[in-house]
Amino acid sequence: MIKLTSILSLLLIKSTESSSDCQLGPHHISATLSGDPHFRTWNDAHQHFQGAVDKNGIGPDGRGYDVQYYLMTPCHDVPREEMPFDLIGSFAQFGHGPMSLENYIVLVLHEPDEIYYVFLSGGVTNSLGVPPLRRVYRKSDGASTYHRENTQNPNLDIHKVIKIGGVTEIGNKFTLNVVGNDQQLTVTLTYNNGCQLQFYNALEGALDANGYRWHWLDIQPPQCYFCETCGLLSDFQEEPGQPTLLDCQGQRITYDAPWLPQQNIPNNNYAPNGWTYEKEYHDNHCGEPPQLGPEVEQVECPADKQQQVFLQCQNAIDELEVCCRNMGGGICTQMLMDCSIDACMMSEYGPMGSDELIQGLLVDPIRSRCNDVGAFGPVPKLLYDFQEDAQYRDSMSMDPKYDLIPGPMVDGKANNAHIVNGVLRCDGEGDYLYSQNKFDFEVGDHTLEVLISLSSLSVVGGGSIAIDSNYDANAELGSKFDSIVYNEDRDQRWFLGSEW
Repeated sequence: MIKLTSILSLLLIKSTESSSDCQLGPHHISATLSGDPHFRTWNDAHQHFQGAVDKNGIGPDGRGYDVQYYLMTPCHDVPREEMPFDLIGSFAQFGHGPMSLENYIVLVLHEPDEIYYVFLSGGVTNSLGVPPLRRVYRKSDGASTYHRENTQNPNLDIHKVIKIGGVTEIGNKFTLNVVGNDQQLTVTLTYNNGCQLQFYNALEGALDANGYRWHWLDIQPPQCYFCETCGLLSDFQEEPGQPTLLDCQGQRITYDAPWLPQQNIPNNNYAPNGWTYEKEYHDNHCGEPPQLGPEVEQVECPADKQQQVFLQCQNAIDELEVCCRNMGGGICTQMLMDCSIDACMMSEYGPMGSDELIQGLLVDPIRSRCNDVGAFGPVPKLLYDFQEDAQYRDSMSMDPKYDLIPGPMVDGKANNAHIVNGVLRCDGEGDYLYSQNKFDFEVGDHTLEVLISLSSLSVVGGGSIAIDSNYDANAELGSKFDSIVYNEDRDQRWFLGSEW
């Protein structure tokens, strides 16, 4: 049993103009998929589609075989040549419960004379782990979009293995550039008309060596083909927050998908046809009456455990406050609610404990995404929040080499700087902290930020935070500095102070 962390984020970029008059709206956001599973669609609707986990039969381990759904595919009236790819999510049953997890993705690349299947997932390359998928098959060789079927076909050869750190040509019109490692990949798929599909892929967790894993998927609103895109992640033609999508016939349907099972509702979260985007139904039975969701056992987590897990998730979020602020968009708030469900239920139906699940479902994904999708600039290199456990220590690295200390007296004035309830108090003219050690990293373009409360607006010439050149033994400042200064000219203004 292993636990890893993973994220999958996608971005579509197009260098040529779209042939459609369709326009991206300001309400179109990153579409996400994580856990067991939780979806946030392009138009910011939140749903928990599970599908019928045993639709394709039960394997020898007692779990349902993977079921596949189109996450992105051309809308019903879009010719294939106007959108030359599909994005399929392959979902596996978690444990023996009714929940499903995104096991791997398949990019289906269409050329006039061939169809290529690109399999991608996170993983680890050792005998006890879950190996990553990075391979290409050709349909003409007898391949399918199901990994299990391909591995059981003795006459099927892998067309190409996707290597990290290079470009893989696929057919005559696609190239795939991959950098990163087995757990976190940055992939750029380029089509010959200038469109690029970029995604960052890694792993939330894994249980066994049979290819059983789950991912975080984060897709930015595409900059090409967005007018042509439909699928389980909805489309770009709906108002914000509406739980609807265009089905495989172009009809707008309303779905009802809370996490807990529902019975006898056509478009509920266990609908076998995947709201018409289950692959078999979409390809061969579109237009047939949808099946009702199966009778699913009522699942719940004991009340006392729910409270315990929620507090564990909340404590983890609290420790990631800076990253959550940096990502913006309410991402961490939604992840907190999903974590409290997932860690509770998955620990009931599987062998992993809530601590291990919270690490993989919440903590590691947030840390991994922290710098990559920052809404408010980069995460601080150094952060001093003066909490009781950190005192004068940088809370980003917790490395003592960056510790601050009260400096020597200046002009005979005592230094009484001290921490009270997570606040650094500087009540006198001689109160300050400074670092005894030089930075061991280069300081180039930079941002300073400080949260401060003044006891009086009449204080004069106070530098609240500064980066200085070297101090001497008497704490005498060198010739260069940058600082945030208040009331230097007695006009009650903040300004940026630097060497003069």
